[in-house]
Parts: sequence; C-alpha cells; structure tokens
Amino acid sequence: MQCPGVKNDYGRTGSRGDILTNLQVFDPPRTKPEVGDLFAMQLADQGYLFGRVISLTAVWTKAIAAGPAVLIYIYDARRPSADLRVVEDLTPDRLLVAPIMTNRQPWVKGYFRKIANSSLGNDDVLSRHVFYSVPRRRYYDDAGNEVVPGSEPIGVYGLHSFRTIDDLVSDAVGIPRVATVGLTEHKSVMASGRFEPHANSLEGRQSALTLHEALEYAGMDLSKVAILKATVGRSAVEGDTSPRCRRRRRGLGRPRRRGRGRGVGRSRSGRARRVG
Repeated sequence: MQCPGVKNDYGRTGSRGDILTNLQVFDPPRTKPEVGDLFAMQLADQGYLFGRVISLTAVWTKAIAAGPAVLIYIYDARRPSADLRVVEDLTPDRLLVAPIMTNRQPWVKGYFRKIANSSLGNDDVLSRHVFYSVPRRRYYDDAGNEVVPGSEPIGVYGLHSFRTIDDLVSDAVGIPRVATVGLTEHKSVMASGRFEPHANSLEGRQSALTLHEALEYAGMDLSKVAILKATVGRSAVEGDTSPRCRRRRRGLGRPRRRGRGRGVGRSRSGRARRVG
C-alpha cells in the first residue's frame, strides 16, 4: 500500500546512522508538538495508527536539571489512511499502550506527523497518569508526585526514545521488533564476533557502559536491555583523546605560559608543575 507523504520501504533507516525502525518516516514538513495535537504514525503494510499530545510539561525523572517531557497517548485504532473525519474511537479507554513520556525526537525525525489540533476536554484525558519507576520501585504521576496505583494503565517512569516507542508499538500490534544496533555494527558483529561501535553510526541512546545507564536509556525497562561483552575503542567512549581534551577532562584547563602569572601546567612526563 503506497501512502502519500510516507517513505514506505519496510525497516527504513532513521535520519541519523543506520537505525532500523518498524515505524515509517514521513516526508517534511515536520512540526513541533503542541497540546491537543492529533498525530499519525505508520507501520509498513499495517495502516495508520494515531496518537495525541496531552502535555508538554510532564515530569519523567527526579533529577532537578532534567527538562520536561511530552506526554502522549497512542490509540488502538488502525486505519488504511490518515483520514481523521471520524475520531469517536480516539478516546482514553481505547489506548494501544499505556501513556508515554517522550522527547521531541519522534517529530523531529519524522516518525510522528501532526494532522489536526483541537482543545482537550475532560473526556479526552485520563483522570490521572501513573508511571512505575523500576529502580525506585515506586509509582509517580506526570507531575513527579508519588502515588498509589489504581485501575488506570501504568506506564514506565522514564523518557522514551523513538526506538523504545517503536518497540512498544511493534509488540502491541504483534510484529517483530527490529535489530537494536545499526547495520554497520550488525555486519561487523557477524563478521568478527566482536562489537566495535563506530562513532558516527550508532544512535546515541543505543549503547551504554553501565547497567544503570542502559536502564535509563531503556526507560527503566529491564526487558529492553541486553548485556554484551564489547571491545570498544577509546575514541568511541571518550570522544577526542587529544592532550588538550584530556587536560580539560581532568579539570586542569589550559596551561599558562611562563611570565603570565602563576598556575598549574603539565610537564612532558604528565606530572603537575608550577609555572610562572
């Protein structure tokens, strides 16, 4: 089925790196999410799915410096086209998955496309939103308050990426998930038996150095984390390993030249020395 405005090659790579997704990528234009937006998603040969933006200020972590998340619904309503003249089945009691907190990347990368906007009424929103924090073993609402769960659908207390949303939707509609590494890495693993990520080919939230970091990237869902013994080049982990960048990472800053005041520099042996 050829759908207007959609690149319909199954498992198309994402816009950054060789990232495969079941969700198809819409052609531009792409807009920022706004409260009340109805948006379309498309799975190859599966028709269209629809979602709605509920809030732009959801709290997804207890970290003080973290920015807010976009709270969305994805409805259990599949259609052969993106025609939304009938919206009676797009209600909170017809959700495909539990409410999701995400960032703006699904819109930026073209996985979600805005098709309409209307103000939210009481019947359009659940009475409250509840999320479970795996590491804390507690329940929170979308304002970050600890709550006692009831009969409402329970989501994951964390920030979903477009990849984890792709997995959730794939599971819900009954199609296989795609590989969780880029094509370049997959070919390399199959050829060498080792995982050696290339800096420019992996989506930033697909690999981690610790289990806790991996859980954060996976929205605190342990079922989405794989542990793999890997051989990783220093540059892939630390980025630029030049002497200047190593000094800055160690908090020494740029060494001053002689005659321009006293400070701490680095000798050729790597030991700290007084200059000036």
